[in-house]
Amino acid sequence: MRTGDPWSVEVLALNIQRFTGLPIDPDQNLVVTCGSTEAMMAAMATA
Repeated sequence: MRTGDPWSVEVLALNIQRFTGLPIDPDQNLVVTCGSTEAMMAAMATA
């Protein structure tokens, strides 16, 4: 399941792939959040 704005997630994945050479699956590896608190809560909820 993709989280966040679909366009933003796709662009971030492409940029990460371009700069690092790492394969990034936007559906599995990226979560776009509004801020650090939301990101921390999302990380804690999946641990």
